[in-house]
Parts: sequence; C-alpha cells; structure tokens
Amino acid sequence: MSGNRRPSADVLTYLITPGEAESSNFSAKKAEILETIRIAVDCTIKLFQIREKFLSAKLLFELTAEAAAITRGSETRLLVNDRADVALAANADGVHLPANSIPADVIRSSFPDLIIGVSTHSISEAESAAANGADFVTFGPVFETPDKDRPTGLGELIQVRERLGN
Repeated sequence: MSGNRRPSADVLTYLITPGEAESSNFSAKKAEILETIRIAVDCTIKLFQIREKFLSAKLLFELTAEAAAITRGSETRLLVNDRADVALAANADGVHLPANSIPADVIRSSFPDLIIGVSTHSISEAESAAANGADFVTFGPVFETPDKDRPTGLGELIQVRERLGN
C-alpha cells in the first residue's frame, strides 16, 4: 500500500452499503452491492464502505475481495466497517471504525498504510480520533434521523471542521 491511497481532504461523497445482507440473501445482496460499486467507480466516487454487520467473516471477506477487484486501479477507495482483518485479507484500502471500536492508533501501529476513518458523535470524539491517527472522521447525526439519538446540529459540525482543520 502507498500513501496515495489516502482520501483527499475535499471528499464529499462517501457511499455506504445499507447493511441488509445476511446469509439467507447473500447472493442477491452481493450482486446489488457489486453493481453499486461498479457505478461508484464509473462516477469516481472517492470512498465506498462495505457496512454489512450481519455477514459472517467468511461472507464479508468474499464480498470485500470481489469489491476490491472492482475498485483496484480506480480512484475509489474501499473501506470495510470495523473489520481491519477482513480489509487486509481482502486487499481493501482501509477500515471505518465505529466510535466504540479499537482506537485508530492501535490499528495504525500495525498497518501504517491502511486508510482509517472513525465515526464520531461529539467534538471530543472527533478530536480524539484525529489525535489517534484517523485519516478522516465522520460526524453526526447532524439532523434528526429515525435510527440515531440526539442530532448535534450544524453548529457542532462547524466546530469540528474548525478544530480539525479540514
């Protein structure tokens, strides 16, 4: 892996799979996800995260390896949600860590070239993730959503951007 795998600071579009794949519907969902990745590559989407929490490690690896074959050589960087082991084994570009996961610096110490993103929900979490070696953070929810608690609002998002410098 090389340094050019890291996303640029102007990344605006980050596609994330819906998390609907499981063993009973794997073939159909895998086909949908791989087609979406092909479209993302064609549209030069910068980041694509496989976030399929209900798959076994074996099925997640299978999906990620096929996805990595599609993104290889393109501008699209492939990340796996919370599974650095699968990301590495399948030749993905990186991992996206939930706020309650292994700290970014632990993964960075073993895998310095892996892209590491971290989900954050407060200014202090965002600052901590950046200080611990995350290449980027996501922040939210900014607005009300059906699945998340307390929205942070635009004011906190602006503060995170100012404090992290991007």
